[in-house]
Amino acid sequence: MTAADAARTCVPACRGGFTCLSGACVSACNPPCPANQDCVEGGRCVSPERAELKQAVKEAVNELYEEERLERQARSVRRHDGFYARFGFNVGYAWDTAERGDVETTSKGAGGFLEWAFGGNVSNHVVFGFAFHTFGVFSPTTDIAGDRFEADHTAFYALLGIFLDYYPDPTAGWHVTTTLGVSGANIQVRDDENTDTGTGVLFGGGYDFWIGEQLSLGVSASLAYLSGAGDDFGEHRAIVPMLAFSALYH
Repeated sequence: MTAADAARTCVPACRGGFTCLSGACVSACNPPCPANQDCVEGGRCVSPERAELKQAVKEAVNELYEEERLERQARSVRRHDGFYARFGFNVGYAWDTAERGDVETTSKGAGGFLEWAFGGNVSNHVVFGFAFHTFGVFSPTTDIAGDRFEADHTAFYALLGIFLDYYPDPTAGWHVTTTLGVSGANIQVRDDENTDTGTGVLFGGGYDFWIGEQLSLGVSASLAYLSGAGDDFGEHRAIVPMLAFSALYH
């Protein structure tokens, strides 16, 4: 910066209502304000009392807005409200019976797979949305008309439907849940088997442990019943108790 530039620059900068002219702060109002008024931003002349009142109101509004913002944030932190997204995996045991004519097929075994749910609060305590529960038994014990089925096969069960999740205390972790929807059941020997859907219901409950402002880790127990879903072995009736572990954003 040259000496000429420095002479035209005001250091420190002029306060509101003034402008820098040849290195000096002069009134930004033209013509100059009367002796009982001050020049404010925008080149307007107002009385000192009015300028002070306006500034006080502005500061009060900003302070109120900030307080309300902090209160809203505090009410939402570690509280089950708003958007709901849960992802998890389960382990359990399946008992399944399928009937085709006079032939009964039974299958059972331990397994597990994935589940997810998306939704949102419809009240302070209730979450509504869509859930998908899947369960696979990769080495089931299967009998057909009393004879052991020795061929390699798997068993897979699924339930897709609407769910309700109820939290007695929105800030705590205890909750109970239910899902009702369409189900699938398949004792799979080959890839091109025919399958039909049925109906299913799941009841469960558990606890979510807060690990962040909106994030928690959960453990829950549930019992699913699937009926009417069919494959080459007939129409299935399956009972699947499960223990699930999940991550929840809520």
